Amino acid sequence: MKRLTTIAAFMFMSMGANAQENAGTMSVTPQETPAFKRNTIELRPLETAASVVPGVAASGATFETAVTRQWAAVVGGSYTDVSISQGNFEEVRNETGAPIVNSGYGYSAGVGVRYYEDPIGDSTYGGGHLDYSEMKANWNYEGDDYVTRVYGATPSLVIGYRWVWQGGLVARLGAGAGVPVVDSQSTTATTSNGDTTKGVEKIETFLDQNVIPKLDLGLGYTF
Repeated sequence: MKRLTTIAAFMFMSMGANAQENAGTMSVTPQETPAFKRNTIELRPLETAASVVPGVAASGATFETAVTRQWAAVVGGSYTDVSISQGNFEEVRNETGAPIVNSGYGYSAGVGVRYYEDPIGDSTYGGGHLDYSEMKANWNYEGDDYVTRVYGATPSLVIGYRWVWQGGLVARLGAGAGVPVVDSQSTTATTSNGDTTKGVEKIETFLDQNVIPKLDLGLGYTF
């Protein structure tokens, strides 16, 4: 019995010695810090999704580059072209009874800044933007045709959240509002079956916006 006890004690001592030896030689590899990536290019899914409407072609994109680790400069733009077929135009006009755009185009271009709480990973962000936009559209209301031209400059503020996945995929979702500081528009009747005052008023009422809601939606790649 004494011999067995001695052998058991020797085994435990050997195991303890091996454990200390392994602990002394074992190294812990520090977790690799994700790299700071300076540039991001994104598509604007909201504008692009408008292209599913028959007769509408639209797209938009932004480019962002870091100025510091938490501040970034942004440039972006979008373009929309509308050309509604006669069949679709008649269907919408009969259903709504409101002024309808049957053709036209519009574009916007802007610059801005964004601030990120976390410069590398998922992060809340806030931003300020200044956008310039132009639009020309041909309308029809109660058998009369109208043309509108709109020019505007709109500063806006946005707050949101950005997600960054391994490999560089980026998505963002934000919301805010803008207030036009330069807003020039004109509406002119190009055909007349009578008094066009009502048509002009309805179109201008539709176009008048004192506060413009903003949805900052993006999907892209950082590098």
